[in-house]
Amino acid sequence: MTWLRYLPYPSGLLLVGLLLCGCNTPTPAGNTSAAGTRPAPAIGENPRPGSPPQHAYETFDVVWETIEETHFDPEHNGVDWSAARLEYRPQIEDTRSMGEVRQVIETMIRELGQSHFVIIPGGIEEIEIEKMAVGDNAGDETNPPSIDRPDGAPGNNGMRLDWVEGAPTVAFIRPQSPADLQGVRPGWKVAQVDGGDPNARLTSIRAAAEASGASIADFEAYMMLNGIARGQVGNTRQFTFIVEDESTTELEIGFEVEPGIPVKFGHLPPMTTRCESRVLSRDELETLGAAFTPGQATPRIVLLTFNVWMFPIMVPIAAAVDADRDADGFIIDLRENPGGVGGLSMGVAGQFLDERLSLGDMITRDTTMHFSVNPQRATPDGRIVKPFAGPLAILIDQGSASTSEIFAAGLQQLGRATVIGRNSAGAALPATLIKLPNGDTFMYAMANFIGPEGTSIEGGGVKPDIDVTLTQTALLETGDPDLSVAVEWILTEDSSGS
Repeated sequence: MTWLRYLPYPSGLLLVGLLLCGCNTPTPAGNTSAAGTRPAPAIGENPRPGSPPQHAYETFDVVWETIEETHFDPEHNGVDWSAARLEYRPQIEDTRSMGEVRQVIETMIRELGQSHFVIIPGGIEEIEIEKMAVGDNAGDETNPPSIDRPDGAPGNNGMRLDWVEGAPTVAFIRPQSPADLQGVRPGWKVAQVDGGDPNARLTSIRAAAEASGASIADFEAYMMLNGIARGQVGNTRQFTFIVEDESTTELEIGFEVEPGIPVKFGHLPPMTTRCESRVLSRDELETLGAAFTPGQATPRIVLLTFNVWMFPIMVPIAAAVDADRDADGFIIDLRENPGGVGGLSMGVAGQFLDERLSLGDMITRDTTMHFSVNPQRATPDGRIVKPFAGPLAILIDQGSASTSEIFAAGLQQLGRATVIGRNSAGAALPATLIKLPNGDTFMYAMANFIGPEGTSIEGGGVKPDIDVTLTQTALLETGDPDLSVAVEWILTEDSSGS
C-alpha cells in the first residue's frame, strides 16, 4: 500500500510520538513484532563482498555496554545479556549499511521485551529542524513563532483513527484540520486508502496485537493504523469512506504541519506542542448526551487538551485552571499523548491536589527519585489560591504513554481522578539519550517507575475506571463517546455533591 511508505522509522511508529514516549516495540524473545520487523542479517557460508560501515562495531558495543552497565534491573529482565552479545555481535560482520547495523542492534534490544530502548537515526534531527524552520526563539502561547510549511515537511490530516467493531474508523477530528475542512466526521469507516484496502494489512496486525495480550503491541498496532493519517505537506491521499447511511464518499485530503509551538529538547527531533482549554457550551453538552430542564443553568465543564508533555504547556494549563477554579468539573484529554518530560507531571498534578502526595517512584540501580506532587498555591501575579478540588476526569487510549501514564495512574491511584477510555500503552520507563559513534542517538531506559500502589505501569498500562468501547452509533451520535461518558460522570458527581 502506498501509504505504508509514510510510516516513519522504526517499526512503523510515528517518529515524534515514538521518541517522546520512548516506545520501541518490545516483543518476547524469538517473536517478530506486530509491525513485521525483518530478522537481523544472517551470517552465511558465503559472506557478502565489502565490509561493515565505519563505526559499526563501536556503535554496537556502546549500545550493549550502556544497557549492561545502566539497566535498572541487573538481571536485564531475565535476559542473558552476555549471551545476547555473543549472538548478535558476529552479525555485524555481514552488514553493509548503517540501516542493517541498526537492524541487528534493534533485534538484540527487543530481547529485553521493554519500552524506551530506541535507536534514532543520525540526521533526522537536522532534517526536521530545517523543514519546520524553527529559530532560536521558540515563542510562547500568546506569541507563537511563524512556522514555514514547506512541501516535504511531516504533517497529518487531523484524523485520529481506531478500530471500531473490527473496522478502521474515524474516532476524532481536529477542528480546522484538512480532514475537518473536507467534512470528514467521527464514525466514518475507512474503506480504501489510495485505492487499497487498509484491512488487508492492518487486520492481521491488530489480531496479532490482541492475541499477544500486551498493551505495547496494541499501541504499535494503533500507531500503524494512524499512519494512514500522516504524510508530507504538499501531498494528498485519496480516501474512500463509508458514511452514515452506508453509502461511500471519496475525498482527496492533504496534510499540514500540526498547529502549535515548535520546541526542541535535547537530542530529540523538534516537535510541535499544543495546549488548548475551553468551557464546553450548552449545545456541545447536549450533543454529548446531557439533558437540561428549561431554565436550568449550564454547568461549567472545562476540557483541557495537550498533545505532549513539554515546557510550553505549563503556563496555559495554569491559566486554564486559574480562569475556572469554580468550574463544575475538569476533563483532561490525554488520548494519543505519547509523553515527554516526566517531571512536568508533578507540577500539573499540583493544579488539582493540595497535598504533597507521591505520584510514584523512579527507581534506578542505585537511587530512588520520588515524584511528589507540587501543589500550585500561588499564581504568577502573586495571588494566593487553592488547587482545583472539584471532579476531575482523565481521558486515555492506546496512544497514551509514558508521562501521560505516570500522571493518569498517579491521580487514579491517589483517588483524585476518574480515568475514562481504553487501556493505555504500558510504556512508562524513564529514559535518557546519548550520541553513538556513528552519529545516531540511543534512547535507553535507565529506571523503572512504580506507582503509588507499588506496582509498575510498564507492560500492563493504565486500566480505566470506566472502560469505553467505541461503537459507530455512539461516534455518529455524540462525536466523542469518551467525552460523553466523562461529562455524564461529572454531572453525576456534581449532583451528588461529592
